[in-house]
Amino acid sequence: MKRYIFILLSAVVALLGCEPQNTQQQNEVVFNFTPVEVTTTETTATITNRSYMTIDGRGRYDEATYYLEYAKMSDDEFVRGGDYSVLSDGYFMFTLTDLEPNTSYKARITIDGGEYGKKSCEPFPFTTKEAPKVASISCDAKAEAKGLFATIHLSNVAYLVNDEPQQIAFVKVEYTLTEANEWRYIEARGGSVKEGKIEFTIPQSGNEYLTENSDYTYRITITPQNDDYNEIRTDDFSFKTQYAEVSANFSTLNLTYNNGIAAEIKMVNLFYDGIAAEEIKSEEPVIYTFYYRKKGASVWEEADTEFSNGGMKATIAASLLMEDTTYEVKASVTAGTQKQVCETEVAEITTPKSEKPDTPISPEPPTGGDTSAIEGVWHLTEWRGVTPSFEVYMDITATGGITLYQRIENNYWDIYQSSAYIDAGVISGVYTDGTNWGASYSITLEDDRMIWVDSADSSDISVYTRSELPTHMPTAPTRVYTLQERFL
Repeated sequence: MKRYIFILLSAVVALLGCEPQNTQQQNEVVFNFTPVEVTTTETTATITNRSYMTIDGRGRYDEATYYLEYAKMSDDEFVRGGDYSVLSDGYFMFTLTDLEPNTSYKARITIDGGEYGKKSCEPFPFTTKEAPKVASISCDAKAEAKGLFATIHLSNVAYLVNDEPQQIAFVKVEYTLTEANEWRYIEARGGSVKEGKIEFTIPQSGNEYLTENSDYTYRITITPQNDDYNEIRTDDFSFKTQYAEVSANFSTLNLTYNNGIAAEIKMVNLFYDGIAAEEIKSEEPVIYTFYYRKKGASVWEEADTEFSNGGMKATIAASLLMEDTTYEVKASVTAGTQKQVCETEVAEITTPKSEKPDTPISPEPPTGGDTSAIEGVWHLTEWRGVTPSFEVYMDITATGGITLYQRIENNYWDIYQSSAYIDAGVISGVYTDGTNWGASYSITLEDDRMIWVDSADSSDISVYTRSELPTHMPTAPTRVYTLQERFL
C-alpha cells in the first residue's frame, strides 16, 4: 500500500513538472528627473535638461520620447509646444518662441516610455524678460512759405516709448538758409500740442525776416517730460520762400483846382506780406506817383509827385490841361523786389472854362510892317549853339502876321498869334492878347537859314531853317493863351 501511494505521488509530481508556468516577472521602471536650466529673452525660453528613464536598472532607456507642456502662471490648462533637440552627454533642449515679454510661465517635462508608461515632472516656473524701452517720435510736417515768413504745420506729433505716447515737454523748430547753415530755432511747450497738432510761424516777432525767393532747411525736435528718455530730432525738411506780396492802404484821394489840379493823399501805409514796411529792412526803393489823363484817353501821364510825412502830393499845372475838360487822376506805389504796383481808385475832376475867347484874334500887322523877305514856315534847328530838346515852328505871312507853334514843357502844342514888323533889320512884335514879345531880334537871312539874335542878350541866338509844318500839327490852338512861357 505504501508503495502504491509513493508511485502515485511521483506520477503526480512528474505530471505537474510538464505543465507551463503562468507566473510573469514584473520589470522595474524608474523615471529620473533632474533639475532644469531655463534661459529667457523678451519672447523666448530655452529649457535644458538631462532627465531619463531606466528599466530594471540597466541604464538609460533610449526608446523613450520627451515633450514639453507649458502655460501662463495664471492658466490652469497646459499646452504642448517647443522645439525639441538632442544635445551631448544625455542633455536635450526645448525652445519656446512667441512668448509675451515680462510674463510668468510654468512648464513641465514628460517622459513617454511607451509600454513602460510615462510620467511628468513637477511644474517649474520661469519669467520672460522685460522688453527694452524703445523711444521714437511721430511728426508730419508741412511748410506754407510766403516771401518774408513761413508757417510750419505739424500733425501727428507724439513721443512714443514702445509705441506708447508720453507727455511732451517741448517741441522745437530749427531753420536756416540752406546755403548758410546757420540754425535759428523757435520752441513751444508741449501743452501747445492739441490733438497732435501745432503751428509755428518763423521767424518769431522781432527776429530778422526770411529772405525772398530762397531755399530753407528746417527740422523738428521733440523733448519728453520723462528725463529717462532723450530728445529726438526728425530728418531735415525744406521749403522755398516766394517774393513778398506788396499791398498798400491809401487814405482818400482829394482833388482840387486852383490854376491846375492839386492832388493829395494824406496817408499811405505800405505792407510786405501784411507786415508794415517800417518793420522791414528793405533796400528796394519805393516810388510814389500820381497819374492823370483826359477822361477816355488810353495813355496816362505822370505828374511830379512829392512824398513826405507819410502822404503824397502833386500839382498838375494848368498849362498841361485843357479847359472845361474832365480828367481822371489816380495814385500808385511801386515797391518790392519785383516792382509790384498798388493803385488807388480813379478820381475825376473837371477843369473850368476860360473867360478868354475860344478863338484867337486875327493878327493885324502894324502900319508899314513888311515881312515878305522872311515869309514862309520856319523850324528852330539850333538855339544857343545846340540842337534844342523842344520844338518851335513859325508860320510868317508877308504882312507881319506870325503864328508861333511851340511844344516845350509837355506833349501839347501851344499856339500863339502875333503881329510883327521889321525896322532896320530888327523884328519885334505883339501877341493878339496885347502881350509884347519878350525881346526884339536882329535878323540875318542866309538862303534857307534865318538867324535871330536877342537884342538884349547876344548869347541868345536862334537858327531857323525853312520847313513845312508837321502833318500832325493842330490847325488851331490846343489851349488858349495859357500861362505857358512863350518862346518869343
